[in-house]
Amino acid sequence: MHIPRFAVPGAVLTAVLILANGCTPAMNLLAGEPLSNAEGAQAGRAPPGIDGHFEWSGIQAGVQGRTTLIARTEQEWQDIWNLAANPAPGPLPQGWMGIGIFLGMRQTAGYGVAIEGINEQITTDQRFTEQGLPASREMVISYGERIPAPGTINAQVLTSPYVIRIVPRSDWPTRFVQTR
Repeated sequence: MHIPRFAVPGAVLTAVLILANGCTPAMNLLAGEPLSNAEGAQAGRAPPGIDGHFEWSGIQAGVQGRTTLIARTEQEWQDIWNLAANPAPGPLPQGWMGIGIFLGMRQTAGYGVAIEGINEQITTDQRFTEQGLPASREMVISYGERIPAPGTINAQVLTSPYVIRIVPRSDWPTRFVQTR
């Protein structure tokens, strides 16, 4: 059976047109037109976090001593980033809070800091609850310091490691715990 050469491209074009007819929103998107349906509205939403990021870190903060901060307002968020000696990646998202951990000045390269856990803890003391007093609630943020391995050669340069993370907002008191 012989198929004429012009029939194959024509068949492909016909198949594409048939498929595209049922995919009008997708074709509009490919053509650069905005989507108008609910699915398109969801696809056009910004990713969670700030541009899809939840954590930032670096080694050149403007802090000389160990500092831990919580940012629940835009001003506090900007203050954390001022300590990091960097502009904020964007405004603090509604319903979120920022956590900043700054190790302070280190004499060599190779240091870093990582947030290892964030837990909401409720402590009940029977002596208090029997008197009708509320349980104690707090957010515990654990973090670890990475140090250069013994015997390694590191650049002799001053560093000031930090980590900043956004998490869903909590108005509970916070406590920072260094684990390593």
